[in-house]
Amino acid sequence: MAALDVKSNMDNGDSFVTASMKATATTILWSRFPAAMSLYTVAQATPAAISSYTQWEKGKEEWWNQQFHMGNVGGNYVDTQRALTMRQSAVQQIEGSKMNARSALGSEARILSENYHRS
Repeated sequence: MAALDVKSNMDNGDSFVTASMKATATTILWSRFPAAMSLYTVAQATPAAISSYTQWEKGKEEWWNQQFHMGNVGGNYVDTQRALTMRQSAVQQIEGSKMNARSALGSEARILSENYHRS
C-alpha cells in the first residue's frame, strides 16, 4: 500500500523524497490508529458522496421532466406521477369493467385543456 501511496503522491506533483515521507507517515498512522484513520477517510469521502447523490437526484428529476413534459398539449401542462397513475388506473378500469370510456377520457381531456387558452 505504501508503494501505491508514493505513486499517488508523485502523481499529485510531489518529489520522490516528499512522496516517500508522506507515504511512511500515512503507513505509520494506519498501523497505529486504524479506527481514527478510518473515521478520517470517511470524513473526507462524505462531501463527495453527498455531491454525487445530489447530482443523481437532479439527473433523475431531469429525466422525469424530459419523459413526461407534454409540450403544447393543454398549454404548459407538465405531467406528474400522480396524473400518470390516475390515467393508468382509468385505462385498467375501462379494460376490466367495460365502463363508459367517455367519463374517464372526458376527465383527462378537461385536465389537459384547462390551461389551453393561456398558451
